[in-house]
Amino acid sequence: MIKSIIHYSQLEDRLDAEYYKPEFLEVESCLNKLRITQKLAELACSEQLRYNPQHEIGIIKYLDIANVDLNSGSVTLQLIPRYLAPSRARRRVNVGDILISMVRPNRNAIVLIGDNLKDIVCSTGFTVVKPQKIKAGYLFAFLKTKYAIKQLTRSTSAVMYPAISEQEVFEIKVPVPDKQTQDKISDSVKQSINIGTVANRKFYEAQNLLYEYLNIRNDKTIPQKTFSIPFSQLEDRLDGEYYRQKSILFSPIFSNGALPLGKVTSINMGKTPSKTAYTKKGVRILKVRDLTNKGINWTENNRAFVTSEAWEKSEKSRVQKNDILLISAAHQAYYIGKELDIVFDIPKKYSNKLSAVAELLIIRSTEINPYVLLWYLRSPIAYKLIQQQITGETSHLYPKDLVNLPIPKILFDFNKLKQLEQLTKDSILLQKQSKELLESAKLEVEKVIEGSKNGNC
Repeated sequence: MIKSIIHYSQLEDRLDAEYYKPEFLEVESCLNKLRITQKLAELACSEQLRYNPQHEIGIIKYLDIANVDLNSGSVTLQLIPRYLAPSRARRRVNVGDILISMVRPNRNAIVLIGDNLKDIVCSTGFTVVKPQKIKAGYLFAFLKTKYAIKQLTRSTSAVMYPAISEQEVFEIKVPVPDKQTQDKISDSVKQSINIGTVANRKFYEAQNLLYEYLNIRNDKTIPQKTFSIPFSQLEDRLDGEYYRQKSILFSPIFSNGALPLGKVTSINMGKTPSKTAYTKKGVRILKVRDLTNKGINWTENNRAFVTSEAWEKSEKSRVQKNDILLISAAHQAYYIGKELDIVFDIPKKYSNKLSAVAELLIIRSTEINPYVLLWYLRSPIAYKLIQQQITGETSHLYPKDLVNLPIPKILFDFNKLKQLEQLTKDSILLQKQSKELLESAKLEVEKVIEGSKNGNC
C-alpha cells in the first residue's frame, strides 16, 4: 500500500488521493526549488487556428492521437477524403507548434511540428502550444521528461477516460535555462527529427516497393461492401461474409498460385510467465508494448525480464533474429495483425536470449525471405485475411489460424525485391539513432533540473 501524508497547508481544491501521490509531490517540490522555473502560460500561447473540412477540396492529411509514436513523437498521417473527415478534425497548426494530447497525458503523445507537417489537420484532442519565449526544441524535450509527464498526469480527472483541460496544460511549470543550453538541446531534437524523417522515408520506400510489385498501391484488391465470385464457388451458405475471403483469393497477386504460411514458416505462440518468474535482470521478454511497426522498442520498462529458468522451460516462446512478431490478442479485433515487427539489431547485452508473451505470435521463416514476408503480412490484403481468422469475444488469433494463410508464389522471387531488406534495415537503424538523440536531449534537460545549484532534487 502506498501512503502519502501531507500537511493541511498543502491541500488544494482537490481531495482525491491520486492527486497527492508521493511521486507527484516529489516533482512539484523539485521544480519549486528552482529559480529558473516559469509557468508554460508565461512562455507560450495556445494556437487557435480552426478548420472546417467541408471547405477543403480532395484529401486532407489528418493526425489523430492514436497516430503518434509515444517514444519519438513521430507520426503516421491519415489521408482522408474531406467528406469523411471526423468531426474532431478541426485544428490547424504552424511549423514550430507543439501538440500535447489532453487525453491520457500519461501516455505522452506529443508532437513537434516540422516542415513536413505544416499542412496537416489535427484532432481537437490536442492542445496546440505556440512557443514564444522559449525554444520549441527545448520545450519539446522537456515535455518528454518525467517532470512534465507527472505534472500533466497529476492534473487529470476521471478514471475510465482521464483527461486534462487546455488551461491545466498551460499551468505546468517549465525550467528555463540560458539560451546556449536551450540551443544545444534544440539542436539535438532537430537532428533527431531530421534522422527520423529519413527513416520514415525509407520505411515507405520499402512499403511502396512491395505494393508496386503486387500492384496493390490503391487497395483495389480489397473487397469493399460489394464483391462477386463465380457461381461454381457457391456452397450451402448464402451469407456474404462467408465468401469475403474467397473473393480476396481471386486477386491477381494469387494468379500464379499460393503456398500456405504454415508450409514456409514455423508459427508459435509466446508464453506469459508467472509473476514470480519476473526479475530485474535476466532474459529479455518482449511484449505487445514493444511492437512499433517500425522496429522493436528495446526500452526496458516494468517487467522486461524473466529468469533463465523460465526461458529454458519455454522453448516455443523463444525469439531469435529475423523472427516476425505479430499481435495475437486484443480487446478490439482491429489491432490484431495491425502491428508487426521483425527482430533485428538485438542489443548485445541480451546475448541473443529473448522470449515473448502469449499475446504475440512468433513467425519464423524457413522458405521465404523474412523481410519480404514481413511486408506482405503488413499489406492490406494479408491484414484482411488475418482479420477473418480472429475468434472469441475478446479477439484471439492462434498459430493454427494462420497455418493456411495464402502467400503469393510471386513473392518467392527474391531477386526482384532485394532492395526491400536493406531499406527495412536502414529504416530500423535510423529510427534507433533518432531515438538515441532524443533520449540524449531529455537527459540534458534532466541535468538542468537535477544539477541546478538552486535545486536539490
